[in-house]
Amino acid sequence: MIGLIAAALVPAAGSAAVVWDDSGSGLASVRAERRGIQYLGQTVKLLVSVAEAQSSAVRNLPTSPPDLSQAVAAVDATGLPSDPDPGAGTLWAQIRPQVLALSGTSTTGAAAYRAYGQVTDLLLQQIAAIDDASGLVPDSRADAYHLIDALTVWLPDMAVQAGRYDDQVTLAEPDGTSASASPDAARAAATAQVAMLRDRIAVDAHAFVTALNKVFRTTASATLGPHLLGDVDLVNTDINALAPTASAIDDALIVPSAPTVSEDRKAFDPAVQVLETAGLDELDKLLQAREAGYDRQRTAMAALLGGGAVVAVLSLWWLWRQRGADTRTAERATTRTPARTVARFKPSRPEPEVGTSSDTPARQAIPEEPGEQPVPAAAEPVEATDPVPLTLPERRP
Repeated sequence: MIGLIAAALVPAAGSAAVVWDDSGSGLASVRAERRGIQYLGQTVKLLVSVAEAQSSAVRNLPTSPPDLSQAVAAVDATGLPSDPDPGAGTLWAQIRPQVLALSGTSTTGAAAYRAYGQVTDLLLQQIAAIDDASGLVPDSRADAYHLIDALTVWLPDMAVQAGRYDDQVTLAEPDGTSASASPDAARAAATAQVAMLRDRIAVDAHAFVTALNKVFRTTASATLGPHLLGDVDLVNTDINALAPTASAIDDALIVPSAPTVSEDRKAFDPAVQVLETAGLDELDKLLQAREAGYDRQRTAMAALLGGGAVVAVLSLWWLWRQRGADTRTAERATTRTPARTVARFKPSRPEPEVGTSSDTPARQAIPEEPGEQPVPAAAEPVEATDPVPLTLPERRP
């Protein structure tokens, strides 16, 4: 019986343990991805803030140091500084002081463009490091993979390139050049940068839209499409107004009006942040649903293991009780007194007949076989006694 119980429970327990281990690994991965989403949301906001501060410095406009300080504090609040992965927490420890140092710089023009540009490049590396450390990049689900690609690769890079495009348009104008450079040489360099950045933005926008189209085709979420389509259309409209694709070589050499580009940029940056926030929220919902699935698996396995343990304990208890009952029955059978047992089956002894010795048992009739005549019992021997004298009556004459 014990062997049957073990044969039934051991394979089930082994399968449950495998599922428990797999679901535990999946649960840890999903939680790491959700933690990475928290890092990314604030890091992208910091990236946009640095790009806006760069534009203010290029134009020699008053910057807003509290904005950068608050953005840095928001990143710190996510727990990124204490992240054990060297690609995320350690890199942030190196970038953080450089971001704060920008608030105290007084450089303007092309020098400010280069100084801020180095920090934005580092922040793009920080975003990629968060993707790798949290496991967001190799996510196996198609909808999550393409959504991560759109939100953490193409959209942040598009925001950085749009800011640089705006700044280069400003530097390409005569009053936007640095005092140490020749106006003509600086304007020519800025014009070339404008054309290159416009193409870079077009590439980012195309890849961004392609990734989102793949998301909408593959997702099973009922909210992802409706919640993101409006924000995606707004970003596409703003980026096309900010940096329209050149239709000919001559158009690529034309520098648009700086005030016009700046106004378009003011509409584009908020749209990027709105879409980034909404997209990360939808991504978190996908991961949250997956996390709930792993939790259900572990709950089911825990119930299965617990039920199996209860069945095993009850079965062993029943076997113990049954064995104890059999043992007690055997003990009662072996502890009975022999005299009482024999007396129950001993036949009664017949009383001795008169004239016979009490030590001589009475003769028992031998049962006859079928078809035989009964044999009379032998007569008992009679003891000899003294003869009694016979008295004859007198004869009369």
